[in-house]
Amino acid sequence: MPESPTDISAPPSLRIQDMPESERPREKMMRHGPDSLTDAELLAIFFGSGVVGMSAVGLGKMFIERYGGLHALSRLTVEELCGHKGIGEAKAIHLAAAFALGKRLARLEYDGKPMTSAAAILSHIGPELRAEPQEVLKIILLNTRLSLIGVEEVTRGSLNETIAHP
Repeated sequence: MPESPTDISAPPSLRIQDMPESERPREKMMRHGPDSLTDAELLAIFFGSGVVGMSAVGLGKMFIERYGGLHALSRLTVEELCGHKGIGEAKAIHLAAAFALGKRLARLEYDGKPMTSAAAILSHIGPELRAEPQEVLKIILLNTRLSLIGVEEVTRGSLNETIAHP
């Protein structure tokens, strides 16, 4: 099954310098924008370099295949990321920070409209909660006009449950 938006045709061991210029991730992004790149190519730009025997694109593709996509990859801790060949502490921290920025960006999409339904609340915090590796209980703070004041975490639990005393 091809990865969105296009499948990677280059072998994972092919160095980016040896790829045709039109297929190199940075050049491709400059010409066609970030939406023209696959998830693996975006990760390759982030990684900057591969490891012996595997290009940065190959490394990105390996992560996508191993975890089934960016969603599962975004749930990894810095320690879990460091456990992979080619990912040191600095790259792991940068990658975790990039995913955290994405989660915060998703949270910022609140348009100021009143939170009058569960669907409105879900659209605001759903992406963030789906990225959590464990159960989390949060409260939504609203004013009397049902406008968002804030979101606060009450408790963090295990993989499938959390305990909160009233």
